[in-house]
Amino acid sequence: MVVSVGLGECSAAWPRCSGQVGRRYCDIYANSVYIVWTADQISIEIEDADHPVAVLVITTPVGTLSLIGSVSIVGRVLRIDRAHVEGLTVGALGRTGLNAVGRKLLEAADVDEIIIQGGTRTTGRTKGKVPRPIRFPRAAGLEI
Repeated sequence: MVVSVGLGECSAAWPRCSGQVGRRYCDIYANSVYIVWTADQISIEIEDADHPVAVLVITTPVGTLSLIGSVSIVGRVLRIDRAHVEGLTVGALGRTGLNAVGRKLLEAADVDEIIIQGGTRTTGRTKGKVPRPIRFPRAAGLEI
């Protein structure tokens, strides 16, 4: 799905877009929120693995990111603990992009659920805090 908004429609379509910011911000915001990528547009490679730590390189339509964490599979659940991610600018992936990456990981690992628990933050406003886990369950009755 592609969202197209003219300059005059920008602030009406998304309150975060002011008419002064212009079309570029609207296009970036629309792409990060409203476009859903297919599994073919995302690739996942294991760059390095030293049990239990693995480094995954994930290539998306908006760029490449690296994920490092302690990986384990228990039953049909893939866990990535103490995860750290780098490589994209803030907001480039968006929640829909994150969901698309989660769907691709579900497909690649052939599991029913993925739980990613971030490591303790080393920078930013919430330095020293552990973020809440992100879960990607396989939809009931859905084959990926």
